Amino acid sequence: MTILVDCAGDDEIASDLTKYVISLGHEAKQDNSYVLINEKDVKNILKLFIKHSGKSDYDVLQADSETVVLAKVLPIREFGLATCEICGYAASDEELFAHRRAHGIQLF
Repeated sequence: MTILVDCAGDDEIASDLTKYVISLGHEAKQDNSYVLINEKDVKNILKLFIKHSGKSDYDVLQADSETVVLAKVLPIREFGLATCEICGYAASDEELFAHRRAHGIQLF
C-alpha cells in the first residue's frame, strides 16, 4: 500500500525522510515536500524518523486513508488565534468575543 506523506512544504525534511526510509529497506520517492512510501506501517516509520532525527517538535497526523502529514506542532496563539472554551472554535480575539456571546457568555 502506497501512502503519501505531506511534509507541509518542507523539502529538506522530505529529503531526509526519503533517505531514512530507503536506509530501512523500504521503497520511497520524493516529489518536492511530498514523499510516497510503499509500506503499510508508515506511521510507525515516521515516529521512528522523528526520534532518529531529533525532531521532537514534529508530529504525525492522519489526513485521510492515503495521506499522512508530518509537521511541526505549533500553538494556535502563534497564528494570532484563540479558541472558544466551550466549543473549540478558533478565531481572532475580536471574532471570538462575538462568538462567545452566542454561547451566552458575558465578558465584562
